[in-house]
Amino acid sequence: MDSLLEKIEILKAIVHPVRIGILEELMKGAKCVTDFEGFPDVNQPNFSQYLSVLRDHGVVD
Repeated sequence: MDSLLEKIEILKAIVHPVRIGILEELMKGAKCVTDFEGFPDVNQPNFSQYLSVLRDHGVVD
């Protein structure tokens, strides 16, 4: 079981509005990065950083 601090870190990784939007899209089904081209107000380098945060915390793979 994850410690309380690990759970807090995961929640902090998710709480950003763009990352929530990414997760909402992924809940509809698996996607590759190119499926997110044109994601509102996010350029490709920033989008990759958002995904990295989610991946680093084990939220997505």
